[in-house]
Amino acid sequence: VNIDCIQNIFVLTGCIGIEKIDENTSLLKHLCVDENFRRQKIAEKLLKKALTLIKTKYIIMTIRHTNIPSLSLVSKFGFVVESYYEKDNYFIITVKRETYTHVS
Repeated sequence: VNIDCIQNIFVLTGCIGIEKIDENTSLLKHLCVDENFRRQKIAEKLLKKALTLIKTKYIIMTIRHTNIPSLSLVSKFGFVVESYYEKDNYFIITVKRETYTHVS
């Protein structure tokens, strides 16, 4: 007996999380893209989608100072540096923007 199987494989290429901190502020977290799928604008698409879902006035995100691609990406979306602190030999940068800021 010959049995043919069709297997659907779904690959998680990236993710982003949204946490509402208070009435005015949401936190974007865990923005990541599988290294095999980088440089395909997946992070940009995830960020755009997340921004459409957020209803608070402010959005913040923390990024390691060494993560230049993420810092570059969020600056294109109107995020600006709000503060930074040192943790585990890295500087953690907090970026912030208002939700009504124009998204390119």
